[in-house]
Amino acid sequence: MFLINSFSPVPVYAQIISQTENFILKDILGEENPLPSIRELSASLPANPRTIQKAYADLEARKLIVMVPGKGCFVAAGAKGRLSKQLESQLEVISQASRQCKLAGIDIDRAFEAVHAGYADDNAKNRAIEAVHAGYADDLVKK
Repeated sequence: MFLINSFSPVPVYAQIISQTENFILKDILGEENPLPSIRELSASLPANPRTIQKAYADLEARKLIVMVPGKGCFVAAGAKGRLSKQLESQLEVISQASRQCKLAGIDIDRAFEAVHAGYADDNAKNRAIEAVHAGYADDLVKK
C-alpha cells in the first residue's frame, strides 16, 4: 500500500502522511478502515517504527486517524471531510502565489499550466483555477 522513496528529499514520515491523506481522499481508506500497524509498516518499509509513530501521531492530532490501544489505528469518522476542508483553505495560498507570480512577470498561461499539472483530470481544478484568476484579476479584466 505505502511506497517510500528513500532517495526523496521529502522525509519518510511526511511521505507516509501524504500517502495516507491521498488514500483517504480517494476512498482507498474509508472511515473506520484499519491502517497497517506500526510494526507491520516498519517490517514492510525502509522506516524506523518511531518515524511511523511520528506520522501516525500527526495524523491523529489532525483528527484524520484514531489510535486505539490494543486494537490498532483506524481512519477517523469524518476524516475525508476534515481533510477536504483543510485543503480548501489552501486556495487562498494559491491566489496569493498567483499574485506574486504576476508581479514577477510570470505569464498567466504558465500559472494555469502549473495548476493543471497539479490536478491532472481532477474536478477540483476549477476552484484552483478560480484562485489563479483572482490573483491575475487586473490582467483578466484588461483582456
